[in-house]
Amino acid sequence: MNKYQGFQIRWISAGFRLICVWIIVMQVSSASARPEDLPVRDIQALKQDPRGPFQSIQWVCANGTVLPAKSRCPSPGGRQQGKLKDWVTGLEKESGIFLNVVLAGSDHQKVWDDSGAQSRLKQYALVQFLIQADQGWIYRKARYYRGAVQAEDESRWGVDFLNWLLSDAGRLETRFFQIREACRSLPHFSGNKNRLQAIRTLSKTLSDEIPSFMALRIKIHGQPGSEDLQAVKDFARENQAALTAQQITLFSQLLEQMSAEYAVSPSDALAKLLAADRLRHPALSGPAEALAVSSSALRKGTVLFPEKIPIRSGTWQTCFWPFGAV
Repeated sequence: MNKYQGFQIRWISAGFRLICVWIIVMQVSSASARPEDLPVRDIQALKQDPRGPFQSIQWVCANGTVLPAKSRCPSPGGRQQGKLKDWVTGLEKESGIFLNVVLAGSDHQKVWDDSGAQSRLKQYALVQFLIQADQGWIYRKARYYRGAVQAEDESRWGVDFLNWLLSDAGRLETRFFQIREACRSLPHFSGNKNRLQAIRTLSKTLSDEIPSFMALRIKIHGQPGSEDLQAVKDFARENQAALTAQQITLFSQLLEQMSAEYAVSPSDALAKLLAADRLRHPALSGPAEALAVSSSALRKGTVLFPEKIPIRSGTWQTCFWPFGAV
């Protein structure tokens, strides 16, 4: 098989996989929502909305109090995040359609949604796919809405949720593929804290001096990703003629820190998390090892047929079984 054929197979697999997820989500939601009842034009309009699906920024305090952005919680432990538009919240409550990527503070059981066949997690994975495939999708401009999504809070929640998820051996046996997808789509890598702080500090210093860098700074602070490295390189190159010697030095330092940060792939980070879980929960050693091998194979585009993992015929898992990495 040549490289082109391999690319075709992975691309077709990715497309079929997306179709599977979409069918699943629509089946789960069909009891409460019909396509003709959904505000399709409103959803499409969110792509050009600077706030996307968010209405404003709010503080959620440790005691459960919710305050506006300019207020402060009476005690430490609060978190800042975006508040959804009323009609977007209505979609969740009335139709079971989830467009929100903010999970920090969510109840583990509600996100796992066992009675709803893990609809919430499946929709989260689909939204993440659309964000990657459609230039941010409904978050196209909201990625630069400062304070709406806090990367550290999301990653911290992701680690707690996956630890909770992986602590149940029975769940791994019966929902193996859903858990694998959760490990792939949920943020859970905190990285080097000192390096991350350096990246945030350098990007803030640059945005204070270069207003046009503010959008990238907000993206780096709120929804960081490996794609930011190329974006910063492009910005520095395109604006090189207008940069001072000090600013060029700051960009060099920022790029050095970002290059080091993103040298670790998400699959390697997942392997580290699973290794720690095997030590904490010896009973999970077998299932966790299978999950790590499977996730690694997906990254490489390898097809896996795990003989010891039970697959229930007719369930959504069969959509994902034969296909490689997106």
